[in-house]
Amino acid sequence: DIKYSPTFVKSPKDVTGNNGQKISLECSADSNPPADYLWIKNNLSSEVVGSGPILSFTLTNQSSGVYTCKATSKGFSPISSAISVTLRGPPNILPGRDVQFGTLGETVHVICEAHAVPKVQRFFWLYEGQELRQEASNFSIVETQH
Repeated sequence: DIKYSPTFVKSPKDVTGNNGQKISLECSADSNPPADYLWIKNNLSSEVVGSGPILSFTLTNQSSGVYTCKATSKGFSPISSAISVTLRGPPNILPGRDVQFGTLGETVHVICEAHAVPKVQRFFWLYEGQELRQEASNFSIVETQH
């Protein structure tokens, strides 16, 4: 009986889905002795969310994140594979930029960061209820996507 360390035969794949969608993640390793599987969420060893080669759950805001499949075979170092589970949805303006300050007469950079899947198509900037247009000469708008 020849013993050998685990290698992934099937690694989990990144998933993007809608709220309420049933998600199944799968990983499979070849080893002798056969591998045991643990699923860990957001790289927190304290947050074991399942065992076995298949992990199934309903996609929500709380269940999206990074999932790691860890395969362990007695006598060998464990192997792991991490993937992202992303919730498709409307733009979410990221916190932390609610109040921004500037000095009269100086250039001011006002920053707005948003995340959405699919990615944000367009930002709208308003000042005193009126949309700011790029053609104005006293400011410029720079948009970046991550």
